[in-house]
Amino acid sequence: MAPPRITKPLETYILEQMKRSQADGYLVRNYDHLAYFAGLPCVGDFSLNVANALTADYLLERYGLERVTASYDLNAEQLVDLLASAPPDWFEITLHQHMPMFHMANRRLNDILACHYKIVTR
Repeated sequence: MAPPRITKPLETYILEQMKRSQADGYLVRNYDHLAYFAGLPCVGDFSLNVANALTADYLLERYGLERVTASYDLNAEQLVDLLASAPPDWFEITLHQHMPMFHMANRRLNDILACHYKIVTR
């Protein structure tokens, strides 16, 4: 089960509802989620930005994640190097994805501000 990528301090009720669902596992998307879902089956999302074996090992050992998703910032050569530097079964790899939602939400915020402040945007 995947919680929202960003959870504000007063929005933990969403995480509480998810935890009560007793899902088979949770997608951990930020450091607050690491603590909240501790002790439950979890996989680290791309937003944890795992770009090296040291980070992967830390998240797997410290927080007990089952796997982590390799960072989207890696090119093909860097991804191959990452998989060669640690056990490949530590990782999930995204081969195709849609543009993350925060890009679109941010653009909408810019449009709203531009209308309010009469700022010219591209």
